[in-house]
Amino acid sequence: MYNETEKVKNPISIKLLNIIFSIYFCFTIIITATQIFIELKDSKQVIMSELQSVEQSNKRALEQALWVFDDEQVKSIADGVIQLQFVTGLSIKDNNGKLMLSRGEVNDTHFIYHQFKINHGQAIRDQALKKIDLADIVIFSDRSILFERTKTRVISIIISAVIKSIILWLIIFWVLKKYLFKPLCQFVQNIEKVDLNSLNDKTIFFGIKEKNELKVIEKSFNSMLCHLELQKEQLIHHEQQLLDASYQYNEKLEITVAKRTQELVISNEKLKALANTDPLTKLNNRRYFFESGHKLLATAIERKQPLFVIMCDIDFFKKINDEYGHAVGDEALIAFAKTVSSLVREGDVFARMGGEEFALIISNLEFDISVALAERIRLALAAIKIESEGTIIQFTVSFGIASYQTDDENLDDILHKADVNLYRAKETGRNKICF
Repeated sequence: MYNETEKVKNPISIKLLNIIFSIYFCFTIIITATQIFIELKDSKQVIMSELQSVEQSNKRALEQALWVFDDEQVKSIADGVIQLQFVTGLSIKDNNGKLMLSRGEVNDTHFIYHQFKINHGQAIRDQALKKIDLADIVIFSDRSILFERTKTRVISIIISAVIKSIILWLIIFWVLKKYLFKPLCQFVQNIEKVDLNSLNDKTIFFGIKEKNELKVIEKSFNSMLCHLELQKEQLIHHEQQLLDASYQYNEKLEITVAKRTQELVISNEKLKALANTDPLTKLNNRRYFFESGHKLLATAIERKQPLFVIMCDIDFFKKINDEYGHAVGDEALIAFAKTVSSLVREGDVFARMGGEEFALIISNLEFDISVALAERIRLALAAIKIESEGTIIQFTVSFGIASYQTDDENLDDILHKADVNLYRAKETGRNKICF
């Protein structure tokens, strides 16, 4: 049953309050930050204006003192400027950039400063008045002055934002609790009293006079109870029909599942065949070669039978592709595959290892017979003729043969020896068998 602990565990009013207040809080932060930024900007502008006023009040005196080289007068003016409350530093450099005088803190950390030039007008013979640069003056003000001036205003802005947020939170909480949380709690309590065995006796009443959403819920729920009572008998009547139908459906489902299982078995077999087949030549691929080759080698070791690996590679296959095109090269590979497949035994493993390179595993066959088989394959491949635009194309194949020798060898070792022999056949003239 519904109890007080459940009632206050996770009220929707708190969720709504958190959402509303979070949105308001984000906007408050943005607005407060904007106000603080504007306040800092205005204060900085005031300080800049004050620094400019220093230029206006001291420029003429500095010009006269610098023109007559009166260092004492310059120092006196500088000392007077540095005494101003908003000035923290002053530097005077000559027209070559050399520091003539420095007062207070003068460094690159200042972000508020005012810079101006001191020059003197002089008439030169019949020419117009010429300006002579005497010095560059920079007056600095520290950021601590800016913060000190804006501190009171910034604090008042922040306090105002916090007070507004707290008051708004309390108001929203009170409104949601009175008009949403309490009626919903009453609604839940009344729902808990509903008994499906006597629906008509369990109508609910909120005691709300206003025609709002909760009043609509009250009316809709009571109407739903009436409909449920009418439909209950129909559901009981249909229940038996559904049970009967479910028995029939289960029988059909078992038949369908059995049929689908058989189809999946067939599909898996087809997928396995595709995974082990080279799409161009329809031969076994490298994956199938190693998978079946390990099994044949294990059987040969167990029964102490001979096992041979024959590596074969089409000579100058790149030249065929370059001169006649890849379509002719593919036709040569297909003809190669069909010819060799017709000469090997059913139990042998013949696969395309990649490109124009193929491999054959022969087990339980003597060495001389294996070499003779390789020779028959070589001659048969040399006799293949492919026509392309009126040109007859033939190719030769080089072979490398290696046999299983010791119990410590694996298929990779034998394949490597066969590959070495194949490389030797290529190096010593091609179209031959090396072992």
